Amino acid sequence: MLFNVNRGNLAVNGGFEQGLAGWSGICNVGIEGLPFAYEGLVAAAMGKPDNLREAVMFQDVPIPARRTFVLKFFVSGVALNPADLTVDVLWLAPCGNVICSALAAPVFAPGETTGPAAKGGYKAVVSYTERAPASAAWARIIFHKAPGAVQDNFLLLDNVIFVMQ
Repeated sequence: MLFNVNRGNLAVNGGFEQGLAGWSGICNVGIEGLPFAYEGLVAAAMGKPDNLREAVMFQDVPIPARRTFVLKFFVSGVALNPADLTVDVLWLAPCGNVICSALAAPVFAPGETTGPAAKGGYKAVVSYTERAPASAAWARIIFHKAPGAVQDNFLLLDNVIFVMQ
């Protein structure tokens, strides 16, 4: 089945136009404006203010059980040699306990595959979940940036979309 954003994005504030509203577990994540945004006026800056440390953020999205979903987002660096990004989706029970991973394997976006954002270096990443178990009520989308190798070079994340397939 094809990716269809018109079915409704379940991720809240996936374009980060309201800053980091809707995102949780925020560690070492800021906001960066133009010219670095992929779409709109801003993007999440993972590793800002300190690129040499790891950065993490996640969002819990309510879902219907027994469905599959598509996760799509755009990632870029600010300069050359950005850090690696790992993304996972977890199925959660109504109480918030983790049931299992929704992906066959976490998504890995090596830093060397992304280019500088200001030069059109955004990379589109698309991943499909496994079917949610009957006991699932939430999907947790987790973004994790590894510690960077170069100061002042953070990852940019924009246009996070999570839709039913």
